[in-house]
Amino acid sequence: FEMNKEGPRSEEKYTVRRARVLREIGDGEGRKDLSPKGSIDAPIADLIREINTCPEECVYTTSSCSGRITLFTQATSQRKGGHWDICSHDKVTHEDVEKAIHGGSPGTGGSIEGGDSKKEGGRLMSMRFEPFILCCECRDMATAYRLLGVANRSGMRESGIMGGPKRFLVGIRCSLRLEVPVKKDGKPLIDRSFTRFLVDQANSKFDQNLVKIDAFRAAFKSEFYPNPNPPNLTPSASPLQESKGKRYQAVVCFRRDAKTVKDKLKSLSLLKPRTPSVPVLPENPGDPPRLAFAVSRKPEGGEEGIRAAIGGMSVWLKELDEPASRKGPKKTNKQTPWDRMVQAARKAGQGAEEARRMPKKWHKIGDIALFPSGDWTSSARAIGATVWSAVASVLGVSRVAIQGEIKSEVMRRPRVEIVWRSPEAKEKGGWVTQNEGGVKYRLDVTRSMFCKGNGTEKKRVGQICHPGDVVVDLYAGIGYFVLPYLIHGKATHVHACEINPASIEALRQSLKSNGVESRCTVHAKNNKDLAGKDFADRVNLGLLPSSEGGWPIAVRVLKPEGGYLHVHGNCADTDTKAYAESVREAIERLAQASGDPRKQDWNVNVTHIEKVKWYAPRVRHVVVDIHCHQK
Repeated sequence: FEMNKEGPRSEEKYTVRRARVLREIGDGEGRKDLSPKGSIDAPIADLIREINTCPEECVYTTSSCSGRITLFTQATSQRKGGHWDICSHDKVTHEDVEKAIHGGSPGTGGSIEGGDSKKEGGRLMSMRFEPFILCCECRDMATAYRLLGVANRSGMRESGIMGGPKRFLVGIRCSLRLEVPVKKDGKPLIDRSFTRFLVDQANSKFDQNLVKIDAFRAAFKSEFYPNPNPPNLTPSASPLQESKGKRYQAVVCFRRDAKTVKDKLKSLSLLKPRTPSVPVLPENPGDPPRLAFAVSRKPEGGEEGIRAAIGGMSVWLKELDEPASRKGPKKTNKQTPWDRMVQAARKAGQGAEEARRMPKKWHKIGDIALFPSGDWTSSARAIGATVWSAVASVLGVSRVAIQGEIKSEVMRRPRVEIVWRSPEAKEKGGWVTQNEGGVKYRLDVTRSMFCKGNGTEKKRVGQICHPGDVVVDLYAGIGYFVLPYLIHGKATHVHACEINPASIEALRQSLKSNGVESRCTVHAKNNKDLAGKDFADRVNLGLLPSSEGGWPIAVRVLKPEGGYLHVHGNCADTDTKAYAESVREAIERLAQASGDPRKQDWNVNVTHIEKVKWYAPRVRHVVVDIHCHQK
């Protein structure tokens, strides 16, 4: 905690206490802050300032912490005292934490009063993540309920009201936490691989913590800061068209709180029967949508009374215009790309009925528009280049292709025919460059497929890969995951296994186009023939519907100290956890059967299940992240 001072004197009135706090912390520099750091944390300095300068002057802060990652050493016989080996109000690096646990401490923290743990019995070091926490004093209970509502709506679910009848304190915090013993009596309890995993987890929680702080700050300003523009609380133009000129009392709330507010109004016998809720225009374009509920009488205590009765949620008591009708606005005739293509095809000579058979789904890969085969493509073929040219001009492509059924074989080769090519087209045949997520993918659409549904997973692997990792991709394809590992994940080297000659050619071109060919070895053979063992930090197994055939190879090439397996597969949407556990058990059995005592001693854990896309109705394409590490 960062205390503004020793704490407010109980005999002081709220206004006096608030004035003293604002005088002492000034502009947020925290000149009299008594925390070990001696100042308010930078990530929340603006938030603290906004709370303490709230126009209503109904709330101020008494203590705060933006969240921190620490390595804390304490004598096992002590309940208080100890010292920080690391205390950071920002994300930490693998190097600093590894140095503190495995090779001496950088000593960035300090001691805490209550005893010297080095002079006590045993010493225990723990790695912790502690989230944002804030304590505020409010002018009255109604304000405390409002602030509690702000905290709950922004995800601070462990918040509450405390204090006595003369003081109203609100504690605000969330449930993001991490605490793991990592070192005892100077000896590490975990290996370096698990240390890096803990650092990643702590840094991830720190990022989530900042998102919650931003959400709380936005919700606080929405609740306590007036809009510089006069509020518009007239029922919106959609679906309500006009006003009868009559007025009625209504309780206005955020749409997300509508069910809770409606139920509470019913229980208080305030909700006007047979009167529908109406949407209300927000005061600012970016504000959350609101609904108004007509009430049969003015609530006791007015707006503050209804707010306290509902439990601190943001509600307003307003007088609104009564709507005359519920007719919605006329629909606009905005044209879609499909509409424009139909028009272009008709102008090019295709009949109205045939043109409207144009498929409403197509793929655009590079400068090629790829349409499924069917009645429309047969009709377009009969007319020829004029139709293709017209469609291409609408989509902004220089080539048009028709895709048939994919061949049912191991390599799943596509059946694609280029039916039109602009004279300005630069590429030959079916070769294209598809730019996605900062990566240039090269492929020949007549020989290889490009799946856009894996976009989130391509982005994720680039984020979770550690710089310096050696990665093995057992099913590389055209480089869906190889390239993000190299470009965004900064992997030292990637070994890419692939048996399809078309995919191998595309992969080599992609590596060259992105300038990373020196850091990738392409193994143009069956992955079962991959030589070597014990050299990989991470193995990618991206084959559907199952990559089980590559699991023994993955265990063989993973380093003895462990690493990560990213196992792709299909499973029922309701059985993802059971599927992940079955994968974990299979990997554990393979490690036991490896004959390597170091791998037989692995702990095998599921650290994440990523739902990539729907593969079929009620069938998910998932990736199970398996972490293997020494016990």
